[in-house]
Amino acid sequence: MWASSHCVKHFSLERDIHILIVCTCSFRNTSYNKLLDELGWASLEDRRKYFRLSTFAKMVNKKVPEYLSNMIPMTVGARANHNLRNAGNLSLVKANHVKTYNSFIPKTIREWNALGNIRKNLGRL
Repeated sequence: MWASSHCVKHFSLERDIHILIVCTCSFRNTSYNKLLDELGWASLEDRRKYFRLSTFAKMVNKKVPEYLSNMIPMTVGARANHNLRNAGNLSLVKANHVKTYNSFIPKTIREWNALGNIRKNLGRL
């Protein structure tokens, strides 16, 4: 829930850079992107997004406890009485503050809706 906070990002990025420097025996001022390219690793934000979407896919496919699957809102098509282009998209959760807008469920629903229908139906990312 708090992964979007600036302090958590900064601390995790510093730790990530330190780990990259140790793994590659590089100099302290080496670029973060160059270290990632050398090791073939994804960035911290990309890894977080992947695991967020993986967890969400399990929630959508009901491979988690029921109380987690019940947190998923209805699709747009289930709420409307007519055909829509985005009928397969999940309804967005209303967020009154930036903190809740960037929390797990609202942020992941926006990312999930941005995925293509083929990727959503695969069950894996």
